[in-house]
Amino acid sequence: MMKKITLFTLLTFITTVSFGQLELQSFEVAADAESFAQASSIGFEYVENPFKDDNNDSDNCLKISSTDGAHAWWGLIRIPVDPVVTISAAESKFLSIMVNYPAQPDLAVRLLGSGVAQINGTNPQVLRALNQYDSSEGKVNTWQEIVFEIKDGPDAFAYTHGDLDRIVFHPDVADRNEPSGRVISDVVFGYIDNIRILDENPLTALSVENISLEDAISIYPTSVASTFKVKTTQTINNVSLFNILGKEVSKNMVNLNNEAYDISSLVTGVYIVKVTVDNGSFMTKKIIKK
Repeated sequence: MMKKITLFTLLTFITTVSFGQLELQSFEVAADAESFAQASSIGFEYVENPFKDDNNDSDNCLKISSTDGAHAWWGLIRIPVDPVVTISAAESKFLSIMVNYPAQPDLAVRLLGSGVAQINGTNPQVLRALNQYDSSEGKVNTWQEIVFEIKDGPDAFAYTHGDLDRIVFHPDVADRNEPSGRVISDVVFGYIDNIRILDENPLTALSVENISLEDAISIYPTSVASTFKVKTTQTINNVSLFNILGKEVSKNMVNLNNEAYDISSLVTGVYIVKVTVDNGSFMTKKIIKK
């Protein structure tokens, strides 16, 4: 039986760079075969991460295929949420999934509560992501964060606030993926990893821990080819760098001088700069490594 635990209780014990998070599935341990289910010739298996990078260097992930290459639009993998997460009607949360594909996929999810009958995907009312997988040159087969909003109302479809116990993941819907159509087949694969629920939308600018530092510290440019600078009237105690999963990657950042930092060795992606001043206060800012 699934245990129930409130999101508030879990987030009390979980700290990230700038927002609370709850990890639902990291795919580091192979699940019981009965705990996951699939439909419409969608197949999956636990594999070693074949594309480790700074956005996702975990050891294992879930490899997704179409076992006969002819899956329907509603092909799916049902992923149980255990322990069950309780989200109140007053909360606004975001579902984050790390994704790695050889082309831009059309991704969708259903978020099912314990009071909702099992749904395999027999109608087109699925929840689309807030962002798309970037398939531009040099971006395919890299790990990228795809974000879905967890909300109430007509766009929530099967989910109603309360107990969230299933994620139905549609890895290749395709009807909004023109001209490329479906991506995965029996020889072409997609990969997913690190499914989390977040307090805030990671696609938007991160809030500062201490608002008084917002005017005192400037980090620029926010789109970085090699070097960014930190300007401040405060005495800096430390400048650290994190990837979007909250893992510190500061060892790959070169301090050129008191205000310039070189990240040319890092792969492209979203990073978070954390600046701590001498009184212990800090601020964070999202930058994009080009």
